[in-house]
Amino acid sequence: MKSFAPLLIALLATLALPLVAWGDKVHLKDGRVLDGEISREGDDFLYITYKIGDLERTEFVLRVNIERIERDDDAADAPAPATPADSKDTSPAPKSSPQQTKPRSLDNLPPGTRKIAFITLEEMVGPFMNAEALKKSVEMLADDEPDIVVIQINSGGGALIEVQKLSDAIQYDIKPKYRVVAWIESAISAAAMTAFTCEEIYMMKEGNIGAATAFSQQGGTARAMKGEQLAYLLKEQEKITRRGKHEPLVMRAMQVPTDLSCDIDANGKVTWRNDLDGQYIVSTDQQILTLNSIDSVRYGLARAIADSKNELATALGCTEWIEVGLDADEYQQQFRENVQTAQVRAVELWQKMNIALEAGNVGRARSFLGQLRGWVRRAPSLETYGAGGLPPLTPEFFRQVEEQIDELVKKQTSRRR
Repeated sequence: MKSFAPLLIALLATLALPLVAWGDKVHLKDGRVLDGEISREGDDFLYITYKIGDLERTEFVLRVNIERIERDDDAADAPAPATPADSKDTSPAPKSSPQQTKPRSLDNLPPGTRKIAFITLEEMVGPFMNAEALKKSVEMLADDEPDIVVIQINSGGGALIEVQKLSDAIQYDIKPKYRVVAWIESAISAAAMTAFTCEEIYMMKEGNIGAATAFSQQGGTARAMKGEQLAYLLKEQEKITRRGKHEPLVMRAMQVPTDLSCDIDANGKVTWRNDLDGQYIVSTDQQILTLNSIDSVRYGLARAIADSKNELATALGCTEWIEVGLDADEYQQQFRENVQTAQVRAVELWQKMNIALEAGNVGRARSFLGQLRGWVRRAPSLETYGAGGLPPLTPEFFRQVEEQIDELVKKQTSRRR
């Protein structure tokens, strides 16, 4: 028996290995080819498991970065993004068989275990902290069916026009399905306005929220909003604040200098006053309000302070919990990386295109313009917010540039004649 032991161990090890058919090839636009097995995919992303030497690696890939896909069950190349007809059958199993669509780790969870998904919203509101990107992440949560969705915010503000879109995404795309929590590292200006949509707000120890003064561009100079513009914004933000069941006076004090105080009874109930006669003076008409974590909890805006996911889960009342929806947050991270790269590349390509036009090289100019279009597809927020001084890169923008190039071609042709 002793002599058979190594053979038996080798056989058991072989049986323990996952059965992977290395027949899928994902051709990326950066020139790489990932040869392995597509293990999971959605409308905007896929996971492919492949080998580097003896090591297995699973990579998350956005479809906008894919040139084409070759599948082991289809000899023909499939363009990206693949349609359901072109791809393997990845449609969800019927509701009566949830075990077929959920990761194995989510099967047979101990009673009382809560599933929590974390979605990070970071950097500038608009280009990076973006409503359409948030909606995509929410769509990816469907299979995991989380009990709680935590929106983790770390942003110094940004575009006011994105606030309503983000608030609508939280109100209409997330709240009807899940318990929604805002977890604040830093939420300033437009990020603070967005966070007020959530009824449950929790703060990190060094967190802050507020300073939501609105600015408008006038002659290339940013000036604080006044008059009708400001009155309209205050009214709209009051509606968003009421969505989260927060005190509108608190948000108003974060937008414009406001006398604000409150009384707190023995049970911790806060009564707000639009004057300075309360027990606690929170803000005056000489300042814009920003709250730290301690004051956010003291005045009832936030429910608790938590610096880690475990601390937050405890504050949420979850004694047993598991993190789900990792792909939803990976999408956010990849989205932000794409925007950051696209902003730099867009400016470079624009400059190269103009140099080519000045040199009369129409072919190269069109090539650079085509590459610019490609980066907008990878980072669609550029269509609204532009990059590096460029205007919004809309279809109309590209149409006008094409017309200018066509005009140049006509001039060159007429000169030759």
